[in-house]
Amino acid sequence: MTRERLPTRRPNETREIAHAGHRFTVTVGFDLQARPREVFADGARIGTDLGHVISDACVVISLALQHGCPPELLPKSMGRVPDLGAGPGHGALAPTGRPADRGFGLP
Repeated sequence: MTRERLPTRRPNETREIAHAGHRFTVTVGFDLQARPREVFADGARIGTDLGHVISDACVVISLALQHGCPPELLPKSMGRVPDLGAGPGHGALAPTGRPADRGFGLP
């Protein structure tokens, strides 16, 4: 697959989110057909390990979206964390960072 070039000016949506005691500003950029094609996030302290990981994750997600990966496939491929809401001992797993949970209108 080839990378889809994005127009210089494109719609985007920015949200404030909190996760594990950290606050982030996340922006999703859309192509002219309203499909998500890029992700930016900030809020972690510059130069920290967390900041580097988030920045790199945004690049990888953006590249996947621009190469045609459907957004709904990304959470299925990401790491899993225990679902603490399921109660002790249940060990249920939940996807991390599901786009639909972030309110960006993604499937």
